[in-house]
Amino acid sequence: MLRGGGSFIDAALAAAAVLNVVEPFASHLGGDAFLLVHEGATGRTVAINGSGAAPLGVRAADFATGIPTRGLRAATVPGQVHAWQTAHRLWGRLPWQSLFDRAIELAETGFAASDEYAAAVEGTRDVHEQPGFSGQFRPGGRPVAAGQIVRMPAVARTLREIAAGGAEAYYEGAIADRIGADSRRLGGWFEPQDLARHETRILEPLRIGYPHLPRPTGPGTRGASPADPKRAELDRCPLTSPAGRSGAREWTIAEQPPPSQGFITLQALGISQALGLHELPFDDPQRVHGMIEAVRLAFADKDRYWADPERYRLPVRELLDPEYIRRRARLVRMDRAGAFAAGDIGAAGETTYLCAADETGNAVSFIQSIFYTFGSGVVVGDTGILLNNRMNGFVTRAGHVNEVSPGRRPVHTLNTYLVYDGPELRYVGGTPGGNKQVQWNVQVLSALLDHAMTVQQAAAAPRWAIDDDGTIRVERDYGDDVIEGLRRRGHRVRVVAPRTVGGKVQLLEVGRAGQAVAAACDPRCAGRSIVE
Repeated sequence: MLRGGGSFIDAALAAAAVLNVVEPFASHLGGDAFLLVHEGATGRTVAINGSGAAPLGVRAADFATGIPTRGLRAATVPGQVHAWQTAHRLWGRLPWQSLFDRAIELAETGFAASDEYAAAVEGTRDVHEQPGFSGQFRPGGRPVAAGQIVRMPAVARTLREIAAGGAEAYYEGAIADRIGADSRRLGGWFEPQDLARHETRILEPLRIGYPHLPRPTGPGTRGASPADPKRAELDRCPLTSPAGRSGAREWTIAEQPPPSQGFITLQALGISQALGLHELPFDDPQRVHGMIEAVRLAFADKDRYWADPERYRLPVRELLDPEYIRRRARLVRMDRAGAFAAGDIGAAGETTYLCAADETGNAVSFIQSIFYTFGSGVVVGDTGILLNNRMNGFVTRAGHVNEVSPGRRPVHTLNTYLVYDGPELRYVGGTPGGNKQVQWNVQVLSALLDHAMTVQQAAAAPRWAIDDDGTIRVERDYGDDVIEGLRRRGHRVRVVAPRTVGGKVQLLEVGRAGQAVAAACDPRCAGRSIVE
């Protein structure tokens, strides 16, 4: 798309559409999308929130026995397609229809199933009996083998409808009618009005300053040396403003605002810095222990405070206030693991992440998802649309700020980041991984900003993850000092092979002229980085 004269957004959206076809276990037309955009000409940073709400027919009493993991009642209104069109109207150059050509071709003529695709279909057995699932993903009820040619004619037809009619065809036309009809048939809550009332939000990102400081180095991965009418909605937004007001020698890290959990990345980095972890070598046990504790503290705040900001006043400024962060940091014992309540810190999920930049200095950090692997598992009628299971972002506890409620949006794991050096964009990045996204984002950002790693070194560096039972999985190449140091401090540690803890980190480094100068793809996943 870039070679054909397209913008960064044209490229990202075309790739996102293709990934809906070839990686449907991670994102699909029934999911949500979040974008963090840097405008090269203005220096502005803009957050696009494409998350959907619970249907209006939902009642908390419907979940007396808990929110189902699968099925139609696990799904919120899909926001992805609406977010795609919002971004294209603001920053697209090529015709909307052209963004879908390759995705339609692959859905119609077929593509070779990847190893990951085949494993996801057969490894997620609790979705096999969901309406429409096997017909689309297990033709004839048979397993899909890696390398097998897969065709999705229903998806191709729906993509053609979206290409021809835009998001209106999805949210106000025949597609919305078919979703409503299937919902009534299957005992769900969706009605056409639920889709018609959906809006994509244009928001101000969250930001923190992160000072440039002396950074330890070492060998290998341990260290390394507005007249356009389509812009009217953006220009009316009083929150959009240039990034990089923090001073010439300070990083500014921008993240997704609520209901995204992006604040966890920022708060955890702030706690880490308050603990002085940036002054320690990358593979110092004290540093790794302190970062784990910082993440756990931030998750404890998420469990208590985070919800739909349009229904509840979130104390965002207070949570990111430097003095509050210092107070939180004082709770950390550097000689032993703490006992912080941390909610669903290790919950898994499937997601698609990508990033792109163009020759004008524009860049996007882009994430889309249906939440768990294959989301709700429900394929809507003859549309081929696989619905999300984002209702699982709510809680059922009466009176909780994030209690399930009609028309309310759930808390989202989806988050992305941009990093500025003074006023200039320097890094674009993110990763899939459910609640582990923020854990890995914190580690990668520390590798880049505290330890001067290249983007590829940061993507490949040893990693840890906090699982839902509190166990810390640590990749073996962190070394015995780190592993035994964590155990001495009371962490339950499970050592895993190098590059197996998870994550699909993608990164761009932007040079002084505003163009990408380096790109990186996590060796833990299938992906590709290209700079021309």
